[in-house]
This record gives sequence, structure tokens and C-alpha cells, in this order.
Amino acid sequence: PANQTLNKGVLIESTSPISVYYEVDYIKNTDIFVLKGMNALGSSFVVPGQNEFSNKQNAGDVSNVSEFPNDPMFHVAPRASFDIVATEDNTIITITPRHNIDGHNAGSPFQITLNKGQVYSARATDNNAANHLGGSIVTSNKPIAITVKDDTVEWSGNAWDSWGDQLVPVEAVGKDYIVTKGYLKSNDRVFVTAVENTTISYNGANYPMSAGEVRKFELTTGGPGSGHFFTADKKFLLIQITGGNNADNEFGGAIIPRLYCTGSESIAFTRSTTGNFHIQLLVPDGGQGNFLLVKSDGSTLPINAGSFTVVPNTGNQWYTGIFSFNTTEIPVGTQWTMSNTTSLFHLALNAHEGTEMGSRFGYFS
Repeated sequence: PANQTLNKGVLIESTSPISVYYEVDYIKNTDIFVLKGMNALGSSFVVPGQNEFSNKQNAGDVSNVSEFPNDPMFHVAPRASFDIVATEDNTIITITPRHNIDGHNAGSPFQITLNKGQVYSARATDNNAANHLGGSIVTSNKPIAITVKDDTVEWSGNAWDSWGDQLVPVEAVGKDYIVTKGYLKSNDRVFVTAVENTTISYNGANYPMSAGEVRKFELTTGGPGSGHFFTADKKFLLIQITGGNNADNEFGGAIIPRLYCTGSESIAFTRSTTGNFHIQLLVPDGGQGNFLLVKSDGSTLPINAGSFTVVPNTGNQWYTGIFSFNTTEIPVGTQWTMSNTTSLFHLALNAHEGTEMGSRFGYFS
């Protein structure tokens, strides 16, 4: 529920490093929300968003409940939202929504106070993509974490999907990003949200943007696994909408990590679905042949260095690749670790369950 203070926060702690993702496993609307650990905490955030696809208009209409009595999608009207969780008591938070949210008007700052573990959800007042919440600003006097979600987004008459992710604060936002194209039938989408007034450069063209503005890019060139370089003179956030099956437009979405001063030495993951399963990798030149994919029992799978391709406009410094595995190679429920012996790298999972079944997409680095 929006515009309320609720005791809905979840704290996960461990004695050793772990990977954690939250998975929405509803049969039609699926995605994964990769938790960023300490990197998710901050006191200044700009909320990213997409402005092309509206939330399904007749979902949540009680007239559909009788037609779909067991389908919860038709019981609650879907909207774009972001959820704030406090990590300390007496956290004072200032929210400036880009567009109207339940209980508050666009552009009008307001304050809330949360104690540790309490959550506040800011929810768009209508389903129109033009009124989604990308560009909203959130600041606080103590560390908070924010999750963004966009429910039952309608790509076409038969493609209703949700996407979401945990955010990073402004201090972790970058000026350079590489997107690895996935398997979406009608081309992946990239949505850029400007933190400051800036000019985005992509594929030889420049695009001026004002602070808080959201701009769409469609990846019309290259096939699955191809890299696309976005750069700017000021900070911006980047969301990718992609899928795991090039026969349809079932999708998931995630924020993309900044290119420089980031990456991982080792990433653990578990496959949760029997559908198409892809691993997207981004690595500096020289690291293509040094990946190790190891199961918890010590068995390995090869990552072919020759399957990487250079990312255009990066001076041959970066390479991307996408690698697909069946359930014999990577069975459901088994733990695997991807590492690189020479280079930091970025890894995303891109999974697809089947026709009209949605996709699961997220970056673990």
C-alpha cells in the first residue's frame, strides 16, 4: 500500500560474502531484484524509470475479477512505484516526486520519518507511461535503500510484464555504461535518467538532457551479446529492458552498473527456472580467456574466449558475450561461481520461462 508507514523491511546478514536476489515468481509477471548490499545504502538518490510502456489499463478493474477469479493481476491496479526502507531510527526523508503520487503532487517536496526497518511506498497516481516516476529525488539524513518497481507493463496485447531492481545512490552513479543486448524480439530498450544537465553520446550522436529527464533508446544494431556504449559529461542512470527469448516480447529490467571503478572478482548464483537461461558477461580486453565457471561440487563448464565481441566506440578496450546453458549443463537449484583470474568483470542473468511467462533479468556485479 502506498503513502503509508509500514513494517515491511527485510534485513539479511551473513558471516561470509553472499549473493542475494529477490525473485518475483508470479507465472506471468516475473523478474529478479538483485540486492546490492552496502552499495545500495546512501542518502541521495535519483529514481530511474521508463516512459514508453504504460501499466495495463484494465488490470485492477473489478469487472475482470469474475473473468479471472484466480489471477491476482486483476485485483490490484498496477502502477510504477518506488519503496524506501530505513536502516536507522528517526530517519528523516525528503521526497520530490517527478509526477503525481498518491497523496502528493509532482514537484512538491515533502518529508516523512521512518524508523529502522520501516518502509514507505511512493506510487504513481495513474498508469500512463508519461506519468511514471523516473527523475524523482529522494534525500535523507541517515542511510536508506530504495527499490523501484513497475507492475504489469504492457508491451503489446499479449505481453504484460513487470520489472524492478534495487537502486544505488547518486555517489555510485556513473558517466559511462555498456549494455549487452539480450533476446527481446522487438529490440532491447535502454532508458536514461539524467542526474544533472548533461549530453548523452551513443552510436555517434549526441542527446542533450536536463536533470530528471528520461530518454528512450532502442538497440536496433547488433545481435544478442553485442555491446552498446553510452557516455556523458555528467552522471546519469541507465535501465535496460530485455528478454530471454527472441521469439516474443516477454521482458524483465534492471539498472546497469557504471563501467569504471566497478566489477567483481567472483560472483555466486543459482538457476531457479527450467526455461531459457543466459549469462551476460562484460570484461576488459585481456580477460576474455580467463573465466572460470565452477559448480559447488567442483565440476566446471567452459566460457569460450572466442565468443566475446568488442564493444564499438571503446577503443577495443571492452568485450561482451552472452552464454546459454540448458538444464543438464546448469541444473535448477545448483550453486555456481563465476570468477576471472585476471580481470574484474560484470555479470547479468537473463532467464525466460516460456511464452507469455515473463523474463528474469538482473546484474550481480
